Amino acid sequence: MPPVMGAVAFLMAEFLNVPYATVMIAALVPAMIFYIALLLQVDGYAAVNGLKGMDEKDIPDLWETFKGGWYYIFSLVALVYMLVALRWDLYAPYYASGILVVCSVVFRKGERRFNHHTLAALIVDSTKIISNIIAILAGVGMIVGALAFTGVGGAFSRELLQIAGDNLYLLLAMGAVTSFLLGMGMTVSACYIFLAIILGPALINAGLDPVASHLFILYWGMLSYITPPVALAAVAAAIIAQADTMAIGMRAMRLGLINFILPFIFVLNPALILSGEWSDIIVMVSSALIAVWLMASAFEGYLYKVGVIGWSLRAPLLVAAAALLYPEIVSYMIGVGIVVACYGYGLIQKRATAQA
Repeated sequence: MPPVMGAVAFLMAEFLNVPYATVMIAALVPAMIFYIALLLQVDGYAAVNGLKGMDEKDIPDLWETFKGGWYYIFSLVALVYMLVALRWDLYAPYYASGILVVCSVVFRKGERRFNHHTLAALIVDSTKIISNIIAILAGVGMIVGALAFTGVGGAFSRELLQIAGDNLYLLLAMGAVTSFLLGMGMTVSACYIFLAIILGPALINAGLDPVASHLFILYWGMLSYITPPVALAAVAAAIIAQADTMAIGMRAMRLGLINFILPFIFVLNPALILSGEWSDIIVMVSSALIAVWLMASAFEGYLYKVGVIGWSLRAPLLVAAAALLYPEIVSYMIGVGIVVACYGYGLIQKRATAQA
């Protein structure tokens, strides 16, 4: 998700006392895997249901579109440079916003040009957003203060560690459920701050990587956004699409199934957040990408070069994906063997159907 990092990355950098670039780099591969999984599932769904893309004549011309807004790249490049190279975490957004406004004044023409009317609207919208953030942070600050003064935050972490004992998997499962429940109905920033204080120390004290631990609680805290019955993001999408809320929520949860598995993968193997030896990172990222492709094929029932498949192939593909996610050479070989067998069986079945 994150799909949901945004301002939380700055908060995470402050909590962990690390540069913003460290958090950004750590979140890169999990985010990439999520988007790849989403793309593969949507593509598989379209193939199974015979959905077609837009007509070529309806697609805007790339060059004309680029000419109409190429100058916005200046602001994006400046933001990335200030965050990564200069490490101006606090001031970079303000400078980047100023560059964006200047570009809009200089390069945009006609009615779309930035003027005093749009400036007034910008000030109003910014004030509303900042007011909401201040209200949220004030409420969260009171909760955080109460937890600190009463000692509940530390006690919760100690109790969680005591219940889980030496079982790391039980601790992660309990942490995932706790993050999910506490994240219901909360905004991203508020949820993360709350969980970072309550749950973060327990995971770190168990010997897990600090950045991976905080990403774990963030991912699981935000899963309620796409999971019924709360599914705040799905509710918003249903209102826009004028569709059934629960149906949209179930579809969102299905498309985001990888997010229920991904946090466990990178918290148990930090190579997926680009931490460790490069050889381990390359192997782990490659196997994770293949596993995501297999899971997407199994979820949607469509395998490339084979076509629509049934559960006789979908179930083995899920087993192969699980094998490829376990960091061991024997497990990798088992996963590859299952994939080869599935493709062989699928192609033979496809050829027999075509001849019939």
